[in-house]
Amino acid sequence: MKSRIQFAIFVFAVLIVVSGCSSAHYRCPKQTASFPWGIGNGRPLKVTVFDRPAERILKVTDNEREIFRFETADTFLGAIPLADQNGDLFTLWMGGSSYHFVVFSFQGGKISKTLETGSKLPPEFIFSGSENPRPFILVTDGLVTAEPQTWSSRIYYWSGKHYLSRQAVPFTNRLAELPD
Repeated sequence: MKSRIQFAIFVFAVLIVVSGCSSAHYRCPKQTASFPWGIGNGRPLKVTVFDRPAERILKVTDNEREIFRFETADTFLGAIPLADQNGDLFTLWMGGSSYHFVVFSFQGGKISKTLETGSKLPPEFIFSGSENPRPFILVTDGLVTAEPQTWSSRIYYWSGKHYLSRQAVPFTNRLAELPD
């Protein structure tokens, strides 16, 4: 009888490992996205997002060596490198009833979080030309069911180290309010 129980426990353990650790108790990550991020050194970094029961992990590796990790309880929706090379990485997450935006930058050989904000509406990117390769990021607050005249937008611009916000402006005037 004892050997049957030991065998049953062994089979159960093997099933957990073979099934990809599907039990939340074991917290085995499931890869949900993987893509390159060009940082200008000729070799792109690899960005991978893992989904675990209570958190999501964005991991950046260089030659299979982890160099950065970001963890959140939000659900991963997507990521956009903001340039072919040397661009920031814009990530889009959903938490509660709004979008969360997190921008990562590669500066001085390190990755850092340079913007974290959110809104109920998707963001806009305005590229102003080659003299300023980083875009303006416009984040609009308002409800989709409300009239756009009631919405307000925050304009984020690059300060040299991270993104800063200007004072909120009416949505209908947001493009006229962009800095030169």
